[in-house]
Amino acid sequence: MPSEHYLFGRQFTGEFHIAHKWDAGSGRLVIIAIMMDDSSNTHHPQLEEFIREWEEKAWERRHNCLRRVDKGKRPYKRYWPIRSESEMKDIWGTVDSGYRKGDKANWNLYAFLTTAWHCGYDGSLTVPPCTEKVRWRILDLPMQISREQANRLKSLLVERLDENCKKSTKAYKGRVNRPLQDKNNDFKPWCCDSGDWDPKYRKEW
Repeated sequence: MPSEHYLFGRQFTGEFHIAHKWDAGSGRLVIIAIMMDDSSNTHHPQLEEFIREWEEKAWERRHNCLRRVDKGKRPYKRYWPIRSESEMKDIWGTVDSGYRKGDKANWNLYAFLTTAWHCGYDGSLTVPPCTEKVRWRILDLPMQISREQANRLKSLLVERLDENCKKSTKAYKGRVNRPLQDKNNDFKPWCCDSGDWDPKYRKEW
């Protein structure tokens, strides 16, 4: 955080990535990037589930690190309640994974997609070794999140501990995003338009 891409000249609060193996043999990826916008301060229920589970893992590790010093400290006890099936259905809208009919899951990763319209380019990973093996797809409609959710995400990224209880963040001055790359590089970005869609699917978007 903040976002590693600029969308129409604007940098956003954060960026959510969904990575797909495109060619596992060569390690090439297709990554869908969704900007995260907290300007409307709108709570995002699906993102909340991800944040809570991430917090549980982070808090459990921190607690266990303290137990290494204080042997009398009790084992970690989960803070966030586990959702019931009906609650998960209310949040995610379905128990179908959305990938193949009949696949069962109590969450749907593609519920985070805000639109099918996107811009793209062939570029690199945003983490070391920054290999140029990614086909980026940047959705042109950000997801709306609350400022509280943004702050919790930032805290998880900046304050995380490794297995040796050492601070392992790569944050610099409270930011964990890769800087915007030189606009004079060889990337050739493009954006899709209505002509890119098969007519039978256009009604869906």
